[in-house]
Amino acid sequence: MSVTLTQSPTTPNAAYTRLVYVASGSFGFQDLPQFQYLMDIYPSGSFDQVYPDDNRIVRIAQVPNPAGVAVFDPSPVLQGQLEIDNNWKTIGATGPTGSVKSFSLVFGYQYGTSLSSSVEPIQILIAPNLEVFPGIVNENNGQSFNFNTSSYDISQTDRSQYLTNQPSIAVYNPPDRVENMLYMNSTDYFTATQLKDEFGTGSVSVIGQYYDGNSDTFVVQSSFFYEDPGDFITFGFGPQNLSDYSLDWANLIGNGSINHITTISDLGAVDYWIKDNLVSSTTPTGPVPCSDEYTRFAFINQYGFWDYYNVYNPVKTNTDLQRESFSNSFVNYSTNPSPYNVNRRGDTQTYLASTDRYSIDTDYINKETANWLEELMESPSVYLQEGANFVPIIITNTEYQTNNSTARNKLFQYTIEWEYANARRSRI
Repeated sequence: MSVTLTQSPTTPNAAYTRLVYVASGSFGFQDLPQFQYLMDIYPSGSFDQVYPDDNRIVRIAQVPNPAGVAVFDPSPVLQGQLEIDNNWKTIGATGPTGSVKSFSLVFGYQYGTSLSSSVEPIQILIAPNLEVFPGIVNENNGQSFNFNTSSYDISQTDRSQYLTNQPSIAVYNPPDRVENMLYMNSTDYFTATQLKDEFGTGSVSVIGQYYDGNSDTFVVQSSFFYEDPGDFITFGFGPQNLSDYSLDWANLIGNGSINHITTISDLGAVDYWIKDNLVSSTTPTGPVPCSDEYTRFAFINQYGFWDYYNVYNPVKTNTDLQRESFSNSFVNYSTNPSPYNVNRRGDTQTYLASTDRYSIDTDYINKETANWLEELMESPSVYLQEGANFVPIIITNTEYQTNNSTARNKLFQYTIEWEYANARRSRI
């Protein structure tokens, strides 16, 4: 009997979609006792035909459906094999290690000589490797289960190849680019991950400039070269990443000689301002946050990679206290004699637990930024950058209103609510 695949997913693909394989076999075999199609999943390159049980992650068996074929979806298994790369502090360029992985899928069948006999698995078809990343695909897109990698092709000039929906990065020269100007502070980390195209040049140039109110003055340039890291590559473009990259960057950012960063490559551009290096005479066109107080969020976006967002407003804190206590008699029945003691405690607290809840209102934002920040609200992993540390938090919003119309919601803001993932300890 031969097994063929009449449907298979594209690669690379999102792990949080339906990775549909359809296996079919020769007519008549499906009527054999205990007949089942098999799908074995292995880490890429680890399948050994002599010892097929070694390195196998899982075997999935399925009886034929009414059409005589089996429809497999390994996505739940592959999701559990991925990890999040906490690569906020990337220096230069790096490839992902845990968030992008390749797998070998081997198909076959098994059957017995009777309804009660043992079965013998037979593996006969090795499918092309499947590479997955922790992105999602909207099943209501009306197009396909597959992640649309063609929209990140180098020939598409209206779409950046960086895997983010951040409005000032995601699209080349959007009409509202001035409204979506990106600001960071000199100590902020920032990374951007792109889906590499086979026609890429193999490098990204990062240019530091000083804006004097009229034009940019070139200051320094570095090129991040990479040698075939795979389909995905993460760059450290933030002010602190660049400062860690070289002493020249550290000195120029630290003394305020650079306040504008831009990147140049065949695969899109990142452009931002260093807010604490701007003075009144160098303010760029467009709205500039007026506060020096800010909270920086780092969150996994819908593609499975890191996005960042600064909120230049004060944080509000609510603390809930849970207390337990017991009551002693004012008379001490355990001593001889039992003197009057004004210091004797009646109620004694035995337990105190505190839960700190934090909230912050975003600035007034437009529709594109509001829709992008929905990914923060729904993100499976969110951190706060506090100094050089990234501290895990849990977003506690139970609902949010979507900004659907600029005609109705010209002034729009979110309230982001969170708790620290590790609660502070009590002394009781």
